[in-house]
This record gives sequence, structure tokens and C-alpha cells, in this order.
Amino acid sequence: MNPILMTQQCSERHQPATKMPVPLFVDLDETLIRVDLLVESASQLLCRKPWLVLPLAAQVLAGDRSRLKDWLAERTMIDPTRLPYRQEVLDLIAKRRSAGATVVLATASHRKHAEAIAAHLGCFDHVLATNGGPNLKAAAKLAAIRKELDRIGADRFDYVGDCEADLPIFQHADQSFLFGHSHSWPARCLARLPETRVIGNEPPDWRNYLRQLRPHQWSKNALLLVPLFLAHKWLHPELLMPVLLAIVCFCLAASGVYAFNDFVDVERDRRHPTKRFRPLAGGTIPLWQAPFIAAALLMAGVGGAFWLLGPAFALILVGYVVINGAYSGGLKRKPIIDVVLLTLMYVIRILAGGVAADLPVTDWLLSFGLFFFLSLAFGKRYQELAEAKLGDDAQGQTIRGYQVGDLSLIESAGISSGLVAVLVLALFLRSPDVTALYHSPRLLWLLCPLILYWLGRFWIVTIRGTMHDDPVIFALKDRTSYVIGLFMASIVLAAHAFTLSF
Repeated sequence: MNPILMTQQCSERHQPATKMPVPLFVDLDETLIRVDLLVESASQLLCRKPWLVLPLAAQVLAGDRSRLKDWLAERTMIDPTRLPYRQEVLDLIAKRRSAGATVVLATASHRKHAEAIAAHLGCFDHVLATNGGPNLKAAAKLAAIRKELDRIGADRFDYVGDCEADLPIFQHADQSFLFGHSHSWPARCLARLPETRVIGNEPPDWRNYLRQLRPHQWSKNALLLVPLFLAHKWLHPELLMPVLLAIVCFCLAASGVYAFNDFVDVERDRRHPTKRFRPLAGGTIPLWQAPFIAAALLMAGVGGAFWLLGPAFALILVGYVVINGAYSGGLKRKPIIDVVLLTLMYVIRILAGGVAADLPVTDWLLSFGLFFFLSLAFGKRYQELAEAKLGDDAQGQTIRGYQVGDLSLIESAGISSGLVAVLVLALFLRSPDVTALYHSPRLLWLLCPLILYWLGRFWIVTIRGTMHDDPVIFALKDRTSYVIGLFMASIVLAAHAFTLSF
């Protein structure tokens, strides 16, 4: 159920029963929401103002959690409408409110953030939170709960929590509700407090970490095989193995950049209709783990490249990481620069494949790749803008620096780039390199209409608004693309293997 709909339900007032229902106190971090607001606010601050890393480190080393939260609350603002809420806890709150119980948000997070969440949900009668005094956790939270009970005239309470710090509160609660996020903690808690009710458990799942790596994006690294294929050396294991290792290094490095990008863009991803389900944005992977995942993947990719494939390939991979990082770090919102960088990230893979296999990459191949992938990059932006055009505020809508009025320009530039790519291929087919490598070079002219057909179909699908926002995903899911690819590979092999006079 959507938290907004939940808000409407839990805002309904009911007449209290003759006997006062037991008040319910609800923990916030990793209980009501899937994330920890201390980590959220610290990461938000570092992403927006990285020069404050030393003052933040000084606050952390001081060891005063309450003072640290005050310091962060002064410099950050959490958007409660985009946080990942746990539906099981929201349902429990709604049930208790419908019975007339008092519901209190009791959290160690800062009052500023806690009150914003309470105001958004509208289902809490009061808020207990850290605010200049002791850090409201464990025994300190229990003391605050007892004061609140005296204020409302109750002598019992129920509590919803998630971690071992909540044990002192569980022990004094009339009824305890546990939402776990580990494999062992719910069982250990039940062993000590058998009456505790487990209302949910979300232990770490390897599938979430795999999703974070974005393995579907690894298909782009198949471009490293292009120089090997065009040189007809794919049956040489001494050349194939280095290229396969190079692909692994590129996959690791790319996943590292994705992890860091998701860490930086977590707030923006939560506002996106589909990206809000990514592991970091959805809270299924703790946010604090993202920098370590990114660092480990980048070190494994670049380190493996240097150790296994040499400094030249490692330097190209570092260049790819820098371009990808610059693109993800802000240049993806700069018109034209973004599509150029996207194109370079495709072309650099072809160049890296040649270096890994120690094969020359011709200017013809680089030129064709430049214009071909430039066409795809423009298609990606066209699709995003076309979707924005369907919104209510079409005239004022801006996507990554582009406006809806730029659609015709992007369409012209994208289609023109694709035609130039085919022209480069046609000119290449008249070069001496072709006659030296192929027995039937004229057979390769069949590639031109096939590529023209694929590009034309790609742009028709894009203009009609039925393409996925990533051309690579489109090609992987498109049967026609596989058929055309099979025809093209057959033509190249036939031109190399057979001598036909025509």
C-alpha cells in the first residue's frame, strides 16, 4: 500500500473505548523506514558539500552522537515523502489507531527529521526524538517513554523496534513487535523474549547486491570483442583469453561506478518512477555500504587490468572510469556534452579490446563507432524528452538540460549521425584493407542496407515512444536485432571464407 494512502487511513479519528487502549511507541530508523537517518543525512551532506568531510570526521571522532545529529540537522533536510517505508509497520499503526490507541514516534534520530516524517504521515500523536539532550537510544529512550506515559496517564505500553539496542524497551513493554533485518537477530530475540511478535524480517539478500551491480549493463562490454572478430582471430585462444579478462575488468569497474553513482544520486533516484526501486534508493542495501562496494569493485577492476593485461590497458580503463565518473557526477545534465561522453564510453571499449588482444584498431572502425553510437546516444535522450512531453507541464519540462522543444534538433542530429556511420562503412569497403582481408569484399556491401534498416527501425520505434530508455536494453530484448546481427555475422564470415566473382 502506498504510504500516502496509508496516511489517509491512519489519520482517521475514532472515539476512544471505555478502557484506554495501550499506547504504541514506534521506532523510526530501520523499523518504520528501511534506512538510518544518521547515515542518510551524513551521506547527503558529503554529496552536496564534500569539503565538509573533515568537520564531519571531527564530529564523529568526538563520540557525542547527540551533538553529531544536531550538527547534521542544521545542514541537511530529509524529504519524508520519498523515504522507503515499511508497509507492515504502517499497517500495525493503522490497526492500533483504529482501536483508539495513542501512537508515539520514539526515535534516536533528530527531532527535526522525526517531526517532518510524523507530519507527512499524520498518524502520530506525539514525537520523542533526540534534540540537544541525550541520544534517545536504549535506556535513554525507555526513560523518555516512561515520562510520556506519565504525561498521557498510562502505565503500560507496546513497542515496535528492530535491533539489540531495543532490548531494554522490549523487556518493559506490555507487547513487543520486532521487525528484523538479519538472519539471526529475530531468533536470538525470541530466545530471550519469547512473547515478542515478529512482524517482518528483511535479512541481506545476495540478489539485491547482484542487482546493484547492474549485470544487464555488462552486455555493452561485448564491444571489446569487435577488433578480435573483425580481424578473424576469434579462434586464437592466446588472443581470446586476454579479451575475456579485459571484459571482466570492465564489468567490475563499471559496476563500481554504478554503485558510487547510485550513492550520490539516491535522493534523485527516489523521485524517479522506476529508479526508486534500486537497492540503495529502496533501502534493501544499507547506504553506508555503497562507497565500500564501489571502492572494492574499482580496485578489483583497475588492479586486475594492470596486473593481468599491462599498464596500457589499465590506463584506458582508468580513462573509461574517469569519463564515466564525470558523466555520472554531473555532466550527464549538460546538453550535447552528455551524448558525446556516452559515445566515448562505447568507442573506448572497442579501443580497449584492440589493446587487450594486441590488435590494431583502424581509424575506419573508430570513425564508424563514433557516429553509430552517437546516433544511439541521441536516441536515448530523445526517448527521455518524448516521455517528458507527455507530462502536464510540457513547455517548461527540462530533462538533463534539454527542453521538450529540442526534440526536433535531437531527432535530426541522431538520424544524421546514423547515416554518416553508414557512409563511413561504405567508404571503408573501397579501401585496400578490405581487399587484403576478404576474399569476396563486394559481399560486404550487404552490410550497408542491413545497418540502414536497423537504424531506421530504431528511430521509428524511438519516435513512436515504444523503445526502452536504453538502446542496449532495446537491442537485447528485440528479436529483429538478433536476426539482423546473425545476418551481418554470416555475411562477414562468408566474405572472408569464400571467393565469389560478381
